[in-house]
Amino acid sequence: MKTNTIAPFEGEFVWRGQMRHGRSQSGKDWQSIDFVIKFKDGNYDSNLNLQAFGADKVGLLMATEIGSMLRVEWFPKSREYNGKWYTNAEARDIKVLGEEQNAEKRPGTQLPDGAVMHPRTQAPTFPNAKTVSNDEDDSGFPF
Repeated sequence: MKTNTIAPFEGEFVWRGQMRHGRSQSGKDWQSIDFVIKFKDGNYDSNLNLQAFGADKVGLLMATEIGSMLRVEWFPKSREYNGKWYTNAEARDIKVLGEEQNAEKRPGTQLPDGAVMHPRTQAPTFPNAKTVSNDEDDSGFPF
């Protein structure tokens, strides 16, 4: 079965939340981050808050400057808790627009907050990031 995604949004990267990471009950490490893009909705500017999961997406967003233009393919996910429904927008694919032209101008990717590239996975690790367990999530939702 093919997974559907919403038509990609292109917009300005205007906000990045704190990166969260932890270990699942099955022992797998995870990372996530919330971010916002601003886009034109007719004559008005609108914002879309998205969540990115995985070291590759989190690393890309941590290394991208606020104000950059992004193209994001996303998927809505809803969950029920105590008779109420909560919807999140999950970023499936993120591309920095104009990155090809800017790549030759930069000698290497700058990683913020003392982050380093993991030698085996080549994914960034962030020693200053907040650790969140599965039982404690700062999203305000109890699930």
